[in-house]
Amino acid sequence: GNSGDLGGGLYSQSYLSKPTLTDCNFIRNTATFYGGAIHNDCGILTVTGCDFAGNSTLVGGGLLGGGAIYSINASPLRIDNCIFSGNASAAVGGAVYAGSCLSGGTGTCGGTGLSLGTSTFAGNRAADCGGAICFGMGKSTMANCILWGNIAPQGEAMALDPFNISPAISYSD
Repeated sequence: GNSGDLGGGLYSQSYLSKPTLTDCNFIRNTATFYGGAIHNDCGILTVTGCDFAGNSTLVGGGLLGGGAIYSINASPLRIDNCIFSGNASAAVGGAVYAGSCLSGGTGTCGGTGLSLGTSTFAGNRAADCGGAICFGMGKSTMANCILWGNIAPQGEAMALDPFNISPAISYSD
């Protein structure tokens, strides 16, 4: 695996970026602060058919985290047909943290939330909340997903940021 302060495997920061990742493997990447595998700030990130295993963040506290993916201010983050296993966050979102602007949603990007489809989250852990997923601000959806054996003191499977609009969840277990 690779390592970095932000996004151990991939770092993307631009209002104009639109990274699309298909059939990729992110294995044992480490970030000091955000996004063990991927840190996305303001880009439109789409991830399809990818495996995320054993990625981690090292420093806890606040909204630090996203063991595999940390996406902030994104508009939107879309994840389909992916597997997240054995990822760990020293704070929130053992596998995924997806949020809008830290200043109450008033930043330039706006952030429209997270769209999850047909993905599996198993054996991920967070030191604070959201063993698999922490939904930050924005309208989020989850359909046909499996969340199994994830661990966190608060919200073993998932947690909501206090400013989140409750996600629409269907056909998920």
